[in-house]
Amino acid sequence: MVAFGIMLTSLTVAHAQLDIQAIISNWFDNKKIASMNAVENAIADEQAKQVERLKDELQLTISKTEEAMNHFVEQEKQERMKAIQDYADQLIAKLYDEKDEQIVKDKEYMMQAFQRIMEEAIEEMELISIPPNSINGQEPKEEVDKSEESELEDLK
Repeated sequence: MVAFGIMLTSLTVAHAQLDIQAIISNWFDNKKIASMNAVENAIADEQAKQVERLKDELQLTISKTEEAMNHFVEQEKQERMKAIQDYADQLIAKLYDEKDEQIVKDKEYMMQAFQRIMEEAIEEMELISIPPNSINGQEPKEEVDKSEESELEDLK
């Protein structure tokens, strides 16, 4: 019986060792699962926080970029519109310069034409000169120009 008791004691000790190992193994398994769940939950929570943070930063960046882009576009519009206005001003000034040049040319042409008309009128008036004797009611004497007389004599 002693042998049976020793065996039973060994069996109990062996069984106790198996139970301790099973308890420890179960505890580690449970702890491992709990730890993994805790880590997964912590990661999921942190991921959700960081996704929100990224969304906020992205929205802020988009807003700042949009504001900068709008400012840039407005500045470019103003510069381009100013360039077009300046070009139109240059064309208008050139138009006035050309018009002024044409007016000056026209005035010069007209002045020359008026001068010719006046000179022709004076020449025609000189051809129709009134002899001084016809003014008092006397008949004008025929005066022969000496140069005309010499020409007549040369012809004979």
